[in-house]
Amino acid sequence: MTIGNMDVDLLFITPKNGDFTPRESSSCIDADDHNSSVDPDGTITDMGAFYYDYYNQSQELYGDVNQDGGADILDVIMIVNIILGSN
Repeated sequence: MTIGNMDVDLLFITPKNGDFTPRESSSCIDADDHNSSVDPDGTITDMGAFYYDYYNQSQELYGDVNQDGGADILDVIMIVNIILGSN
């Protein structure tokens, strides 16, 4: 790991579609300089271009297992494959 870079999944909503908003479990949330200004929701500044809005948690699309921006049959197939241990 290079100093200043993170080598973990930062858990953005749908990075493939350009949505780099952090998910609820992202390590970017409240991870910026604690002495800097606060996010629009009044919490410690998050790392990155977008902040996690504690008051609007409905921004994450549940069921979008493959993170393509939609919950559809492809996600169901992926879930079944995970359950069955298939690739």
